[in-house]
Amino acid sequence: MVDLSFEEIVEKVIIEKKIPRWKLLELIEKKKEELGGLITDKSAAMLVAKELGLNFFDKFVSEGKIDINKLKPGMRNVTLIGRVLHIFPIREFMVDNRKNEVVSLILGDETGEIRVVFWNSSHIKLIKEGEIKRNDILRIIGADVREGRDGNAEVHVGSKGKIVVNPEDVDSEKIPKVSGKRLKIEELRANMYNIVLRGIIKKKSSLTSFEKGEKQGKLLTAILGDETGEIRVVFWNEKAEEAEKLNEGNIVELEGVYTRSGRMESLEVHVDSESIIRVLQPEDVDEKLLASASAPKLQFTSIEDLAAGVKTPYVNVKGIVSRIESLREFVRGDGSIGKRLVFMLSDEDGNAVRVVAWDNEAERLSNISEGDIIQILHGYVRKGMSGDLEIHISKLSTTEILGKRDLAPPVQIQRPNHIADFRRVKLKDVNENERVEIRASVVYFFDRPLLYNACPDCFKKVELRDDKWFCSNCGREVNSPVQRLTLTCVIDDGSDTIVAKCWDDVAVKLLDLKIRLDQITRDELLSRLDEIAGKDFIFRGTITYNEVSDRLELNVLDVEQVDPIMEAEKLINKVKKIL
Repeated sequence: MVDLSFEEIVEKVIIEKKIPRWKLLELIEKKKEELGGLITDKSAAMLVAKELGLNFFDKFVSEGKIDINKLKPGMRNVTLIGRVLHIFPIREFMVDNRKNEVVSLILGDETGEIRVVFWNSSHIKLIKEGEIKRNDILRIIGADVREGRDGNAEVHVGSKGKIVVNPEDVDSEKIPKVSGKRLKIEELRANMYNIVLRGIIKKKSSLTSFEKGEKQGKLLTAILGDETGEIRVVFWNEKAEEAEKLNEGNIVELEGVYTRSGRMESLEVHVDSESIIRVLQPEDVDEKLLASASAPKLQFTSIEDLAAGVKTPYVNVKGIVSRIESLREFVRGDGSIGKRLVFMLSDEDGNAVRVVAWDNEAERLSNISEGDIIQILHGYVRKGMSGDLEIHISKLSTTEILGKRDLAPPVQIQRPNHIADFRRVKLKDVNENERVEIRASVVYFFDRPLLYNACPDCFKKVELRDDKWFCSNCGREVNSPVQRLTLTCVIDDGSDTIVAKCWDDVAVKLLDLKIRLDQITRDELLSRLDEIAGKDFIFRGTITYNEVSDRLELNVLDVEQVDPIMEAEKLINKVKKIL
């Protein structure tokens, strides 16, 4: 079995089927959308190739049970036997306005472990109704092996697959049993499972209820600390209710938990129905963990470093309030009233960051004034509409006014995006939160350009009600909406592809329109799309993570046409450095 790369698959399909590259990439993206964005580009390419009648991936068909360590992407109709080591939560996704579900688990045998993905509702029902549990033995028949998002092999079981739970002819004693791995916080890595973790509850949010489609759930977050560090812990549903009874300062042991990457490439620990929460007494733990209960020396992030980018979801920061927006109320989708306060926090050198406080914290900080020195602990870092990082004061944050200082005018609120701030890279090498420069071709436009009127504060779309513009997000009337333009495309630099999002003047620049944003018509936008497809550009922007599609995207901050002379000079300089 030859394991082909994504580019090798694309090349073979183009040669065999005489199909344009842009058309093939379009079919691959559509296949990913059909499956809710839950498969890799390579797996989607293999499925498209098969639908086009190419069977060069079907060279392996299993005739008997295969050891897990011998499974390779591209194998079909395999049979494997293993023990259920961990079950992940069921995920929902939409295809053609219809709700679908997918669930995955970790299966292990004496040779290794592998992720198994169930797509069929009858198989998922076995997990929902508790007929498949952790420690059960499964015989899986008629499955396919694909490459997962992490680059490792994973088993996919569709409607033609068969599952036998605890088969009588299998000696379960020969298959290793579930054993939790006791780790310190500094030892945690992404995608670990069956972890046993001890720590002290440093901060805890209140219990929150949520709705996702027809499903209802509960959520509680906390910050857990030990002698090696701190980490965000997410408790779900019945475990959230159980965690609500915990107090800050409690020593806890979390058994059967798993890790995943959250925002800003940070790690999170997740506690679900498979997990166990234990409250420990001081005599049950070692002295190092007890010593970490005392207040550690706080580590602060400077505003200048924050502007350059951080890879953590929470920061401690101090600064001077340099500009304040008034406290505003808005109506949420459920009809409740929310509150929001926005202000700029600056340092003495003029670097600044936007801070957003919500609800009770917004109300509490509503009396701050310019010049106040504020300390924010565990501020939540997220990407704003402009592409810059913002600090949001969340349920796990604490704020304190330390004093007052006269502002040295003028304070610089925003810094320009200098070309030198962007690093020229290949798409295959990009990471979240990097400021990058990429030379790539536009190969596909996802949607038609979207031109709309927006709120000047939150940039959300406004509605016309009784001849007046209204912003549902801010919950108020808007006197003078601003014109906004969004353009979403796929770009390809030969090493990989990525979704690129262009806003306002950047989109105008990409389309090479010689008029102002407020003078553009939709017809003029549409007429330019075919002329742009296939052309090379220099894109500069920030790599962001889209939680919905579970992929990296490029938030484009600047774009320009390729200058062959300048590109040649860059190449010569690069060669000179190597020599």
